[in-house]
Amino acid sequence: MRLILTILVISFMFFSCKEESTQPVTNFGTKIFPLKTGNYWIYKFYRLDASFNTIDSTIALDSLVITSSSLYLNRTAYFLDLFRDNILTGNYVFSPDVYGIYRMNDSNSEKFPDVKTGWMKIFDNQNETWSIYGGYHDNIPFVFNDYETTCNRQIAINGSKNTTQEVIIVNGKNINSIAAVYKSDRKISFNYYEPGYPKLANVDSIELRYERFWFGDSVGIVKWQYDPYKSNVRSDSTFCKYNKSPKVTNFTGWKRELLRYKLN
Repeated sequence: MRLILTILVISFMFFSCKEESTQPVTNFGTKIFPLKTGNYWIYKFYRLDASFNTIDSTIALDSLVITSSSLYLNRTAYFLDLFRDNILTGNYVFSPDVYGIYRMNDSNSEKFPDVKTGWMKIFDNQNETWSIYGGYHDNIPFVFNDYETTCNRQIAINGSKNTTQEVIIVNGKNINSIAAVYKSDRKISFNYYEPGYPKLANVDSIELRYERFWFGDSVGIVKWQYDPYKSNVRSDSTFCKYNKSPKVTNFTGWKRELLRYKLN
């Protein structure tokens, strides 16, 4: 009798472990961004002025279409073409995994020229904040106000997410979304000769940029925004004009709002 009970207990433990090991793992990245060849999303696109107001003359229709997928830099990559008013204007590469979404950075990108080509995490379901990149580069050729010099460049890129879900209406349908923020903090330091002054001035150019994604449950990106930002040039050299009067340059941002989509 004791032998029979022992066999029954062992059998129960074996089948219990087997059931646990075969349970499927939910791919969170695919859940919030269904990536499959043929899927497409159509957005209203417009630029934002320094006060985040719509620049009406820039309103256009953006389409994102997944054209193919392949293994790229050890990840399954999905290649998306961007059309603006039916004209091909660019492309993106995304990759999902169990915990989030990655985007391919192009080393030639105007957004992050310091960062080598590679995957950068734009959504992390495990953490509220995450570090993406941090780097320092010195003696880079640089031109400021027609003055040729070299600069030291620092860049830090970090991600964060909003844990509070937001309901976004797309084509009359309520879609639960969760937002992620991509923050780029940049500083360029260089020596500058101010005409009329006897020596070089120490000058810093500082920028803080934000890119925002709203991922809809089982839909993909329902909103996508690149905030307007400022380039702030200032100096700690008292004889430099940028000491008391920093030079501020405003740059426009842009926004995409999902109008309709088709998923295969």
